[in-house]
Amino acid sequence: VQDVKVIGNLHFIAFADGVHWYRPETGSAVKILPVQDVSDLAYDPVSELLFVSFLNKLDVYTMPSAQLVETYTFTDDLTDIHLHYNK
Repeated sequence: VQDVKVIGNLHFIAFADGVHWYRPETGSAVKILPVQDVSDLAYDPVSELLFVSFLNKLDVYTMPSAQLVETYTFTDDLTDIHLHYNK
């Protein structure tokens, strides 16, 4: 396991083969993204966006469809994702 994020009843787990969505109510884990080498995950429950960082890239996916909506590339590798909200 590379990373785990739990928000309410949403569990996102990064394994070596990709990101899985674990649903405790059904006891199932479904691979939703084939992204490897994940360094961090963050989920925004307000906009239902999943942020996935790997190497020097940050991908943003809409949930629950897991559709890629944006990719950002940086000069250095990413290690953490912190979401901040404005009022």
